[in-house]
Amino acid sequence: MKRSILNLSVLLCALLFIVGCEETVVPEDVARQLTVEQAKVEPGFTWLEPTMMTYTPDAAIVNNIKTAYNADPNRSVVVYVNPSCTCDGSRVLVPHALRSLLEAGIPENKISIYVMRTSKAKHPNSDKYVLRGLPNIYLLKADKTVFYIETENEITARKPVGGSPKPIGSEDKIEAILAEGFAL
Repeated sequence: MKRSILNLSVLLCALLFIVGCEETVVPEDVARQLTVEQAKVEPGFTWLEPTMMTYTPDAAIVNNIKTAYNADPNRSVVVYVNPSCTCDGSRVLVPHALRSLLEAGIPENKISIYVMRTSKAKHPNSDKYVLRGLPNIYLLKADKTVFYIETENEITARKPVGGSPKPIGSEDKIEAILAEGFAL
């Protein structure tokens, strides 16, 4: 009897050791691409369309974006965002930027939204730049980044490639910041 209990105890310890040593597989954090229309109906983005629709961008500035885009339509916009973040960058800046871009006539196929849980997630441009926070908006000419709006440590700044960052304040209109990028 004692021998059976001892054997059973050894077997249980061995089994616990084997199970405890198994490697836990953690799913890779990879950005998922959405169109604007897909994002509007995505469960995590329930706030996106209402916030877009309540924003009225400055028509004159939107026209500047439209003029710059029409002069060089080989441009695109890439947005990196965590939809579950309740920060102003995600919940205000992104929908206002999207509304401004759409009002300027930027085709939806020129706007890519990448949904990410963290800024460390793999994304299609991971080989070109490292995201330090979310959200981020990149303006590209052909395939080269010319301007971006970047969040780091909950501070959002705009920056032309090779230039110095300028913090974005609550008084700054997102369409004016986008127009800076489209003017490059």
